[in-house]
Amino acid sequence: MTLALHSQRLFFAGRKLKGKVATKAATSWTRAVAVFSAVAILAHLSLRLATSGSIWLVQTPLYMALALGGIPLVITLVRKLLSGEFGSDFLAGMSIVTAVVLREYLVATIVVLMLSGGAALETFATRRASRALEIAQTAVGDSNSGEGAARHAT
Repeated sequence: MTLALHSQRLFFAGRKLKGKVATKAATSWTRAVAVFSAVAILAHLSLRLATSGSIWLVQTPLYMALALGGIPLVITLVRKLLSGEFGSDFLAGMSIVTAVVLREYLVATIVVLMLSGGAALETFATRRASRALEIAQTAVGDSNSGEGAARHAT
């Protein structure tokens, strides 16, 4: 399970949401973070090319994306570290922290987009595969029940 999806499940679990409701809320939040991060990156690049304004103005979209998406991801990473769980998301979380310390906010926002986008794609693929398996199981069950009953009757 990716860090982004895990963090949102923990976040929503603390809010007394359970089961599919918590997973759906977490997925929606993760998707929103991915979209917001992508929009923030595009806004940053547009402002950077279109204006010669202050650096603070140009980087404001990145600050917002890191505040809304990066902080929850890093908090979840710390929780996972304290519980002894290590994974590939640990490297991505370290990348976010390192990029912020080095004031490379675009890089940090791209990593947030990578984590949240990956979680959204993972959830989408899991749902799609589950639906395909349910359809296949239903088709096999229907064909077995009809043909099987006919075979046993003869």
